[in-house]
Amino acid sequence: MIKISKSRLTASMTLLLSAFALFAALKGLLDKSVYNDAIASGAFFKELLIGTFLQDLISVPTTA
Repeated sequence: MIKISKSRLTASMTLLLSAFALFAALKGLLDKSVYNDAIASGAFFKELLIGTFLQDLISVPTTA
């Protein structure tokens, strides 16, 4: 059987991971400089910006 302490640890880690995912998605939606700086440095292509924005938009309600 699953011990109570292991299930609480798993639930806590899942909650923490969801909070990080929500924060990252909201940061991408609300702070445009995140992606603009990445585009300016050449680490990210401007053509991918729409898809990344839509991914953040979908991620917010699913992680909240």
